Amino acid sequence: MNVQFNYNNHAEAQALSHTTEQKLSSLKKFIGTDQSVLCEAEFDKVAANNKGAIFQFSVNLEIDGAMHRAEAVEESFEAAVDEVRDELDKKLRRSKSKKDTLGKKAGRALKRLISRGDQG
Repeated sequence: MNVQFNYNNHAEAQALSHTTEQKLSSLKKFIGTDQSVLCEAEFDKVAANNKGAIFQFSVNLEIDGAMHRAEAVEESFEAAVDEVRDELDKKLRRSKSKKDTLGKKAGRALKRLISRGDQG
């Protein structure tokens, strides 16, 4: 997965690009190999002070036209990346589950149609 980063002039965020790519690569199990994927990640500092939850990380993940967005504001960029990765994992699991359920439902309906057609 190719990740496009936007750092908004934060040197500490640029140092995290490799770690961020590794953490987001764990989502490949939901993406597959033959799909078009666009991943944009943005690091930002949302407050002028130096205490509290001031570091924001957001990701836009587009998989075959479906947009998945997650963002987190935490006390460090590392914590924000972990939070976003967990949120995207949850969203992609739900999406995959919905697709699987829809496929099973269609298969059951087709099976019912075929069995009714054989009866007469």
